[in-house]
Amino acid sequence: MLVVPADSPIKSLADLVGKKIALNGTNSIGTLLISALLAEYDISPAKVTFVTDPDGFPAMPAELQDGAWSAAFLAEPYVTLAGEDYGERELADLDQGATMNFPIDGYMATQAWVKKYPKTAAAFVRAIEEGQALADTDRTAAEEAVGESDDQPRLLSLLPRGPATRGPATRGRGPAGCRDVADGGAGTPRTWRAWP
Repeated sequence: MLVVPADSPIKSLADLVGKKIALNGTNSIGTLLISALLAEYDISPAKVTFVTDPDGFPAMPAELQDGAWSAAFLAEPYVTLAGEDYGERELADLDQGATMNFPIDGYMATQAWVKKYPKTAAAFVRAIEEGQALADTDRTAAEEAVGESDDQPRLLSLLPRGPATRGPATRGRGPAGCRDVADGGAGTPRTWRAWP
């Protein structure tokens, strides 16, 4: 999400020209998503200045409020915290246009590693699939597990509504809008899940 201070004169993407946009990492997924969105609105990404905050997401809402930059790329729960703590507002949802449903994380292993440790790889895939099945069917358990691991207030640990997947996993070639959740190595089909 691209966020600006509550009292910012920035009302549209065009207003970002000549401004600084904070990111949690240099040449990160934030750079890609923002650049793609700007380009879709015929704004060259070279017309903004990307600034990396070495303290990352936790520090960015306060620094945005203090005027260190004009906008910030934030992920949850920091988007919610920015709104609650500082009244900062969302300028643009980056999940649109060319990058809609763009997968931004995942798990990988080399074929050599999977061949060397097939039982560990299979156990990992089972654990991911079991965790996803639990998240799809028992929202309370999933929220409690997230809350235990992210050290955030329960309200911020709430998961998006609806199942995290759309239908059962499918095997085979990865269709657009899907994420590869398991590759068992050479000769083993991948597991794909529809992106929420």
